[in-house]
Amino acid sequence: MKKTLISFAAVAFALTFTACGGKTEAPAENPDSAAQEVAEAEAPSSDFENEFFTVTAPEGWKVEEDGSSGVEMEDVNSTETFKPKIKIKVYIDKTLAEKEDYYLNHTNGTVKGADVTFGDLTFKTFRDNDSELYYCFAELEGGKLLELYTVYMEPEADAVKPVMETLKLK
Repeated sequence: MKKTLISFAAVAFALTFTACGGKTEAPAENPDSAAQEVAEAEAPSSDFENEFFTVTAPEGWKVEEDGSSGVEMEDVNSTETFKPKIKIKVYIDKTLAEKEDYYLNHTNGTVKGADVTFGDLTFKTFRDNDSELYYCFAELEGGKLLELYTVYMEPEADAVKPVMETLKLK
């Protein structure tokens, strides 16, 4: 039995060395082009476009489509535990009255805030008193509703203004 185990171990050991010995090095890539590819892969796009709007995130913000006609941006350079976020979305099947009713009558701790204006858009705001979540809505032509949702910063914050200046409705 011992001889069988020793023989088996010897064969496995030999096969391991044989398998490793057959490897060949891949040709080295141009280090400049490899570094550029990595930088391009790591540098997220700061632009977002959908059928309703285009917007550009501030430098240092990550941009992701939220999957429901909107965009989510996060300040990846923030040193805060909870990173500031901005979400922008268009509703084609909701009204301002429905959103106001929902936030004021069907949620706990949400209060109406002061209106916020960016360019030609005036947003009705609602604040969740238990957290730093702000829901802002502006009525658009054609019965659409634009939502600006800020997390861990007021809608009037310096980081929100440059985003809203780049917002172009279609």
